[in-house]
Amino acid sequence: MNVDSPSVSQRDEQRLLHVSRDELLDHQSRRLRNIVSWAYERVPYYRGMFQEHGIGPQDIRDIEDLTKLPLLTKDAFRATYPFGLFAVPQSQLTRIHASSGTTGKPTVVGYTAEDLSTWANLMARSLTVAGAREVILFKSLSIMGYSQAGLAHITGPKLLGA
Repeated sequence: MNVDSPSVSQRDEQRLLHVSRDELLDHQSRRLRNIVSWAYERVPYYRGMFQEHGIGPQDIRDIEDLTKLPLLTKDAFRATYPFGLFAVPQSQLTRIHASSGTTGKPTVVGYTAEDLSTWANLMARSLTVAGAREVILFKSLSIMGYSQAGLAHITGPKLLGA
C-alpha cells in the first residue's frame, strides 16, 4: 500500500473555513482514511492493534467509522518507548518532545517540519474562527514543559502576526 502524506496545505486550511457541512465531512472522511492507512502501513504497533480488533484501513470509509478504531492509551507509549509509535524515520524529525515520566516512562512525541507547520496552521485557524484577525499580543497560559499544546500556542499566533 502506498499512502500519500496525510498533510494539508495552508491554502486548504483556509478554504475549510468556508465550506459546507457536507464538504467538511467529506474532507474529514478522506483525511481519516488517509491517516489510518498511513499509520497501518508505517507503525507496526498500530497494524497489530487494528488486526487484534479485526479491522483494517479498508473498514474505515467515513468519519462515522471513527468509533471502530481502537483507542491508543498511555500504556501503548510505554510499551513502544521511546520511538515505536513514530510513523517516519527519525532522520525526518525536526523536534522531539518528551514528558517528565512521573507516572512511568516518559511519553515521547516526534514532529516533522510538516507536522509543526500543520499544527501552527490549525491553531491559527482556530483563533481565526474564534474572531482573531491580526494578533499583536497573545498570552499563552500553557506550560511549555508539561503540555504538548504549548508549542501550538506559540506558533499559531505567530502566523497571525503576534
